[in-house]
Amino acid sequence: MSAIFELQQKTGLKNVLLEKKLEKLSDLLEQREAQISEVLAAAQLDPAAVVNMNKKLEVHIKYNLTHNYVN
Repeated sequence: MSAIFELQQKTGLKNVLLEKKLEKLSDLLEQREAQISEVLAAAQLDPAAVVNMNKKLEVHIKYNLTHNYVN
């Protein structure tokens, strides 16, 4: 019984840590998206180009956040 309880505690702790990491990554992504939007607005680009660039940058940022995250 104690082995099962230990495993449940470890799993619970891992879930809490993953939730915190996800929250940090979400906050960072939101900040980056706001910064990018400001830069694109200041550049006064064609709206279609801005949409296309936003999509590409979002994919790039999400990839980097999930693969290169540093505490």
